[in-house]
Amino acid sequence: KAKAELEEQVAALEKDLEAATEAGLELERMLREILATNSAENPLAKSIEDLQTRLNAQQTANESLTNALQLKTQE
Repeated sequence: KAKAELEEQVAALEKDLEAATEAGLELERMLREILATNSAENPLAKSIEDLQTRLNAQQTANESLTNALQLKTQE
C-alpha cells in the first residue's frame, strides 16, 4: 500500500514538473521578447525574471522530491 501511494506521489510530481517546465519555457520566450524591446527600465521584465527564478527553484524541489520518492519505492 505504501509503495502504491509513493508511486502515485511520484506520478503527481512528474506531472507537476512537466507543467512547470512548460510554464518555464513560455516565460523564457516572453522574457526574450520583452528584453528585445531595449527598454532601459522594464518592471515587467524584472517580474518575469523573478518568476523564472522561483520556477527554477520549484523545479529543483520537485526533482529532489521525485528522486527521494523513487529511492523509497526501491526499498
